[in-house]
Amino acid sequence: MESVRFSRGQRLNMRLSAAHPAERFGRRAVMLHLAAGALAVSLYPCTAQSGAEQSSTPQPGPLTPILGNAMGTRVMAVYFDYHCPYCRRMDPLLPRLVERNPDLRILFKEFPILRWDSQTAARIALSAQLRGRYFEVHARLMRASGDFTGAVATDIARWLDVDPSDFRRDMGNSRVSAELERNAEDAQVIGIRGTPAVVTAAAISQGGRTLEELQSAIDALR
Repeated sequence: MESVRFSRGQRLNMRLSAAHPAERFGRRAVMLHLAAGALAVSLYPCTAQSGAEQSSTPQPGPLTPILGNAMGTRVMAVYFDYHCPYCRRMDPLLPRLVERNPDLRILFKEFPILRWDSQTAARIALSAQLRGRYFEVHARLMRASGDFTGAVATDIARWLDVDPSDFRRDMGNSRVSAELERNAEDAQVIGIRGTPAVVTAAAISQGGRTLEELQSAIDALR
């Protein structure tokens, strides 16, 4: 288990101030995570919790990526960070879950809380979402290693055959910022403290899950 080392207003602010402009986008969204207390606990991974009651069906934002049936009656939201090894292990299970459940809708909730550059990775992914290329970039980021920097954004833009300046500008798009802020606020209300977190209308589960455990969460929605 690894603990987040920076404290409020100190090392994170220092790094954001020194970072490339692409990493400085969305300072408000990062500070919302801090205000929620998300970085005050050990997050690699969050202590597994399951069975907490969830009174309403998770809702997508205007820019939330959706896997599976866009009109599916059973909905699961997954909160994740690209630096989270448990998220990386669970991510390949989600398409398999969709194959098993044709009425399933999975909401991908970018929740960049583990490192200073997690925010950059989330913005890269959502910039791709603006272009209808989210899942290609999501898969690439899930396999990536090292820091997520402005150079990574440029490389991905070229891989997508998109002008890097336009792509990086859209990382600061107001729709991208609104999506991240909404995710942070929702996580605070629900009580999510780490990644991965799986949310349905029936329960909240924090920590890595197997395919069968994910299926059980879906079965509870029947």
